[in-house]
Amino acid sequence: MKKLRATFLIAAFIVTSFVAAPLSSLGQQVSPVAPRRAEVEAVVKEAYEKFKNDTGGKNADYIPYLAQVNSKLFGIAIVSTDNQAVTMGDIKYSFSIQSISKVYSQALAMQELGADKVFEKIGSEPKDRVLDLAAESGLVVILHCDVDAPFPKPGAAPAYANQIKALFKRHPQTTIIWAHIGVGRIVRPVKEQAAIVEDIIRDPALKNVYFDISWDEVAKYIVATPESTQNAADMANRYPDRFLFGTDEVAPASAEKYLKIYYQYEPFWKLLSPEASEKIRKGNYERIFGEGRGRVRNWEATHLK
Repeated sequence: MKKLRATFLIAAFIVTSFVAAPLSSLGQQVSPVAPRRAEVEAVVKEAYEKFKNDTGGKNADYIPYLAQVNSKLFGIAIVSTDNQAVTMGDIKYSFSIQSISKVYSQALAMQELGADKVFEKIGSEPKDRVLDLAAESGLVVILHCDVDAPFPKPGAAPAYANQIKALFKRHPQTTIIWAHIGVGRIVRPVKEQAAIVEDIIRDPALKNVYFDISWDEVAKYIVATPESTQNAADMANRYPDRFLFGTDEVAPASAEKYLKIYYQYEPFWKLLSPEASEKIRKGNYERIFGEGRGRVRNWEATHLK
């Protein structure tokens, strides 16, 4: 299991099944395609030996805690469906598993409630109720939702593009900023990314939706080539009221670090018209949040007496 170009690896935790003596003793049916335990142990050992000394890359630093983790830590843990475990390396260390915890949370919910009950709630409440409240009170919503799944199948349609657009349409009175234009740390812009954005912008029913271009992950794709930079600038110049810039730097240690992404966008800024440059860097933020602040204060005066 390769360390994904990072000098430390969150302990790999894989749920699977494999053939071993405890299975028969538990009276469970053996899968005809499951590997034998010895085969799993051999693969784990091979992967561990191959990558334990890999020092390429660096710790993620967008969350301060991750930057402080010992970069030499490396562990693998494979757990079978009948609770057998094959482990190697630093398995006693409490690794921060970040968003992968959502997979286990959903699996636990499905085990406790059943898959049908869980999927009844996906794509509906409570986020719809939250967005309704935001519309009523005037709050500006910054929505983080990737446009696609990590490691999609070649040729597959963006996994969440239609869902996110449907969500926007259900809440026409809510001011929504789509954070990072749907790009994630391991979710790259999709082939249709520009078309998806322009389709939303040109839809009269979605005038409430804006696009955030903050974060170095977004910037690296926009300024990757002269062509990508020009294409992004052309769209920004056509629709200067719909984009906002921010650094998305978490607890920057210096002004230089705080401004890193601003300077990363330098090729992009140079291609913008004066109007678009001013609006995207500052004006749209002042307008959207200024109007939102006024609506919130009016709502407070009415409801919080």
